[in-house]
Amino acid sequence: MLSADEELLPHVTSRVERFLVNPDGDADGMILLNGVEVYFAPYLSNAVLTAVRIGDRITVYGVLPMAEPMIVAAIIEATNGARIEDCGLPARTLSDIEAERRNKQRERCTLQVEALVRRTLHGPTGETRGVLLDDGTTVALPIHPTEDLSELLSPAGWLAVRGGGRVTENGMAIEADEIGRLGGVMQVVQH
Repeated sequence: MLSADEELLPHVTSRVERFLVNPDGDADGMILLNGVEVYFAPYLSNAVLTAVRIGDRITVYGVLPMAEPMIVAAIIEATNGARIEDCGLPARTLSDIEAERRNKQRERCTLQVEALVRRTLHGPTGETRGVLLDDGTTVALPIHPTEDLSELLSPAGWLAVRGGGRVTENGMAIEADEIGRLGGVMQVVQH
């Protein structure tokens, strides 16, 4: 049951087309069948993946940080009644969180992919955080790249990417270390 304040939040209802994973293997978003991108914090990954399946009809309440079809989830409600609320980071020390992140980064392997860009992906404030490729791969980019990558990231353009990442049952994710056009020169991405 939503409180009066929660009912005032923007919301979207649709079926889940796919989960978005980050290079550490955590789910941190979804694409809905209506085209809306949903961002949620990676620490909600286990709760979301336990409660929601591809094809499930969900309602997401949250914040609309930009004009794009995107919502930052505060609450995710599944048809089965499961409810995931973002109440902030779990009560752990900063050093524990950093140690876990370093361990996940060590578990990454070197990956390479060449595919068409399907769409741009965004972070919690609407910033470009990467792209989704036609083969389902999520490519993570630095939040403030030192070079203009917009031409390479245009939808329906071929993109070649090398970097560290993970392959999970919900898809592959690469943190771009090198990026370029199919068969062209790869440029190093500064992190």
